[in-house]
Amino acid sequence: MAFRETLVTFGSALLQLACRVNMMAIRMFLLLITTIIVCQLLIFSILTLLLIANRQIRIPTFFNMIKSRLADIFRYLSTLRLLAAHYNYKMTNMKKGVACLQYYKSPCGEMVLASVDDELCLCDWNDMPCSERNMRRVMRMMRVEFTRRSSDVIQRAMGQLDEYFTGSRMTFDIPLHLCGTEFQKRVWLSLPYIPYGETRSYKDIAVGIGQPNAVRAVAQAIGANAISILVPCHRVIGCNHTLTGYAGGLDAKKKLLELERRESFTQPYL
Repeated sequence: MAFRETLVTFGSALLQLACRVNMMAIRMFLLLITTIIVCQLLIFSILTLLLIANRQIRIPTFFNMIKSRLADIFRYLSTLRLLAAHYNYKMTNMKKGVACLQYYKSPCGEMVLASVDDELCLCDWNDMPCSERNMRRVMRMMRVEFTRRSSDVIQRAMGQLDEYFTGSRMTFDIPLHLCGTEFQKRVWLSLPYIPYGETRSYKDIAVGIGQPNAVRAVAQAIGANAISILVPCHRVIGCNHTLTGYAGGLDAKKKLLELERRESFTQPYL
């Protein structure tokens, strides 16, 4: 009982921390406990079978040991079930924040921008299939609801986008909040290092982040980018220099690359 109370107390404290760090801590904790249980059971079974084989333990004693071990496992599972219930309660009753949302008409199509606090969390192409998916991901990961109003960071982003489309801006300095897995973030953070007016292949990006065999995963991460232009996924093309899929459509991708090529006087991307 003391073990269970200690584990529950520790788990409750961990839950409070997890509510602030995107719930990753409690997931890692539950995974760790489950791994310990499985490993413990495997080791116990192997050692017990060896003892039986060497006739160092009797069958009745073996069954008593199994009974005791199963009681420990049920105690672990009961604790995990309690923690999981507490976790679900926290998730359900956690107060949602508010994300500001505004629309921006660009020369390549209408975009939707959103911010939380002082960070831009969305700059996507409106009325496109990926837009709704990315908005749902932002809402889920940041625990926010969108409301139609502007913010300082959205106004700054719109101003810098205006400068970008007129050819007077090549880089952005808007604070961003990336909503994704650690791998996705690594991919997205590598994209601004592609120079203005140049392109890279998916293979180049995979090599650049140190995972040359993860080309397909890199392509999927780039396809999930929710902050277009500022995180310039349009600068990533196929290995044969063909324009591949883009959230805003291939026409928008072509226009963006032509704009950057014209302003930077680089060689054609095709």
